[in-house]
Amino acid sequence: MKNYIKIGLSVSLIMLIPLKANALDIKNNYQGYVVQNQRFEAVEEGIKSKFKEYSITTKQIENVPNAYYEITPQGEHYYVRFYPAMPDTNIYIVSQDPFDLIDNKLTKTLDSLSYSYDILIDKKALREYKQDFIELARSGAFDGFFLLPDYIKPLKTTVSNVNGYVNKNHKRKTLAEYSPDEKEIYLTLLDTKEYQDEKDGIRIVSNEYRLKQKANKYVHSFEYNIYNESAEPITLKEVTGESVQSLRDVATSALADLDRLNLLDTAGTILAIPTGGTALALKIPNYLRILKMTKEAKRYTKGLPQNITIEQGEKLRILTLKSKQNPKPLNFTFEKDGKEFKVDF
Repeated sequence: MKNYIKIGLSVSLIMLIPLKANALDIKNNYQGYVVQNQRFEAVEEGIKSKFKEYSITTKQIENVPNAYYEITPQGEHYYVRFYPAMPDTNIYIVSQDPFDLIDNKLTKTLDSLSYSYDILIDKKALREYKQDFIELARSGAFDGFFLLPDYIKPLKTTVSNVNGYVNKNHKRKTLAEYSPDEKEIYLTLLDTKEYQDEKDGIRIVSNEYRLKQKANKYVHSFEYNIYNESAEPITLKEVTGESVQSLRDVATSALADLDRLNLLDTAGTILAIPTGGTALALKIPNYLRILKMTKEAKRYTKGLPQNITIEQGEKLRILTLKSKQNPKPLNFTFEKDGKEFKVDF
């Protein structure tokens, strides 16, 4: 049953101007939906297939998973992105023009697929998805939305200054060595995936979580459980990952962006943008402001394990952070009976 609640999402996209500026309706153009009890990969494929039937051009955004730019035969522009939200799927959509929250191309498609769905009211999820959209728009990922470079320039200069400040005052440190962590994780579980290698007796289960603090704008935390289901010990020789983030990576991103985003979210006019650089520059020394965030993330930023033997019937647990924009799999190198084998997951 669809129990719709018409809500106004406070999406202050004041850095974005649609092609038809007079048609911008901040209250109604940005919306989220939750599809109940469906894997996001299945929902994504189903909607893409239906959109083709409706002659809607679907363009996947380069190097951004599950994100699309849609153009209808009538020239309407949509941004659609699919997110895991165990056991459901969340869909975030931005329209160039005002659209009916209850009756639009996406809801009609969901109806045609016989999905049970509702308006998304999870504020943490919506804030995260809004930030993802803003970052993509800043990068010029859309044809239907564009930036005002003259207004953005002061912010880019200031971000460069912030990064310089962090590099000077907070030197990169060697990560703490890997150590087992068996404590409970009290975060929102977003997705679970499993890899099974029956030949070598390895099973890997990954869980993806949303952090409580504002680091979730940049990273998600991941838990990997590696099970040895073979008849003999297996050695994990090495783990690497292109998307793995350190605590310093998180702190740098946050310091450069938190004040700017907070200012832009609360401002009601594009005139606030040029003042963002000044506001941010005055707060650079206030590094304590992100201590809460880095304290939460610290648990997930230890070094990755090397040369650890997993006995028969036992498991090894790894906690890490991965970049959200383009998360890449971890690369595992195992050794068994003197032979090495690799797993990318």
